[in-house]
Amino acid sequence: MKLLENLINDEKNIDKNLYSAGPYWHDRAKRCVSAVKKNGLSDFRSLDSNIGIGYADSVNIDARKNYGLFYEKFYSFLINIYPLSKIFEFQLNKTKLFHKYFLQYKEKHFQNNSRVNYLINKFNLEDTCNFGCVDCFNLNNKEFSFYYTVILDNHDYLTEYIDFTKIKNMFEIGGGFGQYIHILLQNYSNIKKILYLDIVPNIYIGTQYLKSFYGESVIDYNITNKLNKIQFANNDKLEIICIAPWQIEKVECLVDYFHNSHSFIEMSKKILLNYFKYIDKFMSKKCRISIVTYVKDTPVLLDIISILDKYFPKKLKSYQKNGLMLEGRKNYFFIG
Repeated sequence: MKLLENLINDEKNIDKNLYSAGPYWHDRAKRCVSAVKKNGLSDFRSLDSNIGIGYADSVNIDARKNYGLFYEKFYSFLINIYPLSKIFEFQLNKTKLFHKYFLQYKEKHFQNNSRVNYLINKFNLEDTCNFGCVDCFNLNNKEFSFYYTVILDNHDYLTEYIDFTKIKNMFEIGGGFGQYIHILLQNYSNIKKILYLDIVPNIYIGTQYLKSFYGESVIDYNITNKLNKIQFANNDKLEIICIAPWQIEKVECLVDYFHNSHSFIEMSKKILLNYFKYIDKFMSKKCRISIVTYVKDTPVLLDIISILDKYFPKKLKSYQKNGLMLEGRKNYFFIG
């Protein structure tokens, strides 16, 4: 827990307008920290875990376990008083049954989906249902995470425009719990150097998750915080450097690939402009870019488009694509 404590303490002294969680994440981050301190990470992707709400595949059915703030704990206290407790437990059992049926339906859908079968056969996808994950399906006597498969679907679309076999190093902002990095490293042995940035406490969960696979190849905040410059080692060994947002100012790396998925849409224009100032600095001449976001008619999406036009005029093309699970929800891709 020392790593998490250091991140939380150091975040108190940074420019919160640039590097702290925005309105969407502010309360979620507090709940997450509270849950991690109470329950640890062993089952952070499980039923009723609120640690990964909003960026992982945990399923929160019991709302009482999502209460981490003071006023929410008061609500939880009221709900646990008879007869409200009886009413709540009755509804909770109904919801659990509904979720069980929903998972069964979703599994059938994925098992009989030609696109899913194509993805599973084309790519390596191992160890995707650990840390208590229940949002999984069985295919050919093997367990797969729904969430990983959805991300893999987006990645396969990117391979139509980007040759990932030529990428040696990369930078991802908003890497969640490290799932995309995990997918890439399973499929592209040429990728050796990775810079991975996310807000507190997400960067803590992602760091620990990646350590479970790659051990000492993962360089955490306790190490990078002591450095004057954050750089890739001049060798061919795997290196995953996990940094907090404010550490971007210390980075001196060139990357072949930059990726962001679904987090830029949740940031203010001021934060976006600051990030792109550094992204532009880190890009090699042949750097490829992929940005995936929801199709939303919002000012933030317009901000993203205007910033991309500023830094990468005529370089990026935009595409729309249906998601693997939700036919009604499209993803918006910027690729260059």
